[in-house]
Amino acid sequence: MHTSKQKPVMILIHEIYGINDHMESMIHYFDKAGFEVYCPHLLGQAKHFPYVSENEAYDYFMNKVGFDKPVKSVLNLAKELKTKNAAIDIFLLGFSVGATIAWRCSQNDQLFRGVIGFYGSRIRDDVDLAPACKTLLFFPEIEASFHPREIASVLGKRKSFA
Repeated sequence: MHTSKQKPVMILIHEIYGINDHMESMIHYFDKAGFEVYCPHLLGQAKHFPYVSENEAYDYFMNKVGFDKPVKSVLNLAKELKTKNAAIDIFLLGFSVGATIAWRCSQNDQLFRGVIGFYGSRIRDDVDLAPACKTLLFFPEIEASFHPREIASVLGKRKSFA
């Protein structure tokens, strides 16, 4: 439980596009909602990509960034925050590849109070992971690269899902 002096933490995890206007609006929203907000830049040298550069952004993320480094970065940030204050509540909110990163982070016991992921299509590669905290995932109705309902059905049988 957090006290009135201790804000809960929201770690926002961006899409393949980086920290763009959408992420800036999310940072502002959660700051106004009373969270201490972190949004780590996970693209390395690239600052961000416009939405019209989806193919370039996807190729850059998959070939230059990948999932392992961002997962490690988010976990290191959470561990650093917990080292400073073990009682702090930390939540993860990820979009697209950020949702997959959040999903991979969710299995780490006692770091996160909750995880929310929007449209993490690569979660399909990690359906065997077991979240150690409450987890809420949103999938699209239709996706060209996989069958969201099948993945949702498999994952929906888990206890940790909200």
